[in-house]
Amino acid sequence: MAKRFGDGIILTFVLIWVAACGSGATSSGSVGEGDRSVKDYEYLHQHNAVLLNGKTVRWPSTTVTVSGATGGAWRRAIGRWSELDFIFVDTGGEIDLRYAHSDDWCGRADRRFDSSGMIYGCTVRISTSHERNGCGIEVDTVTHEVGHCIGIHGETHDGGVMDLTAAGSNEITTAVREMISLLYALPVGYDVTSRLTR
Repeated sequence: MAKRFGDGIILTFVLIWVAACGSGATSSGSVGEGDRSVKDYEYLHQHNAVLLNGKTVRWPSTTVTVSGATGGAWRRAIGRWSELDFIFVDTGGEIDLRYAHSDDWCGRADRRFDSSGMIYGCTVRISTSHERNGCGIEVDTVTHEVGHCIGIHGETHDGGVMDLTAAGSNEITTAVREMISLLYALPVGYDVTSRLTR
């Protein structure tokens, strides 16, 4: 899929994340890139920059609008990602949350970003069969899927809410928080490959 801008073409990517039973360049200002080790950049590469051959994929700002989170529980689940500021709107949010019927997945995030590494949209769907499918706690699934919307590629394996099956965990682990902080301290499309071990 491509988006046309004037005479040029910018490629558009759509990534779909399915959680089996899962729970500017404006910086966050919390951590500078100079304060980070090779290990931090490798983790960022593995869980984000691998999508664009080593370039970061993130929202252009640390402020993201969210529609569809009308209940307090979903808003609190999203707000757990304290590295970003979320503004809740009635319609037209950059992240759109909704229920959808599925017996195959508990939660799903469809993230859209362009070839520069800028995320410009994400739709989160929470299964209407969530409880019946044994998916764990719904708000943890919301937290998990929004994690994909803000830049986490794939799942982790550290016992936290971003693991493949987040049922039973509501923790956003230190490694994941540090990765998100580093991601939003760097510009959209920052090439991390020079920071990796050879």
